[in-house]
Amino acid sequence: MNILKSAAKTFGIKFAEPIYVEVQNGRNLNDWLSVLEKEKKNMKKGDKNDIFFFFLKPQEEKFYGELKKFITFEFNCPCQVTRRKLLSKGNKGAMSAASKIVMQMNVKNGNPLWIVKNSHPVWRNHSVAVAGLANSKGKKGSNVAFVGTTTEDLSHYFSDCKVISKKEDNTFTKYQEIFTQWLQNWFKMNNKKLPDVLIFYR
Repeated sequence: MNILKSAAKTFGIKFAEPIYVEVQNGRNLNDWLSVLEKEKKNMKKGDKNDIFFFFLKPQEEKFYGELKKFITFEFNCPCQVTRRKLLSKGNKGAMSAASKIVMQMNVKNGNPLWIVKNSHPVWRNHSVAVAGLANSKGKKGSNVAFVGTTTEDLSHYFSDCKVISKKEDNTFTKYQEIFTQWLQNWFKMNNKKLPDVLIFYR
């Protein structure tokens, strides 16, 4: 855990002292789930977990999928899983691995990986929203995928996907729904203001 703290300090990330829970016999999945269920019962009303971190031995890595599913549904919380040897003192790449893990954990808690500063001379004094849309056509119809920023520093996004069958003639309506939801999200995230500039990739 000390190596994670050191890596976090490099990025200016702070986190509280974690609560450690040991699984005495982790040979099967039920050993892990029973410990987690006990922790859930011991939680008081209003308690909230930011993230669960699992250190797994090679023979325990097969539990990854089920553990992640359990944490997601039972605790409504993100989780991070890593191999024990990855952060061991004997591993020369431990600090590099710890840095990547810390960044992943930070993103899973809703924080941006990095922030883009708007320094372009044309619109640096304006709020800018960037969006992209892709349309793939098939025999039965088409799929429309969309992603658009919702903050001026380009660190948060709105995304949507629509399926349009060949029998339907409402492509424009589907596009309108996506764009409306996107700008409504921007409006909420920016103190009830709309962007000054729209950059759209098609």
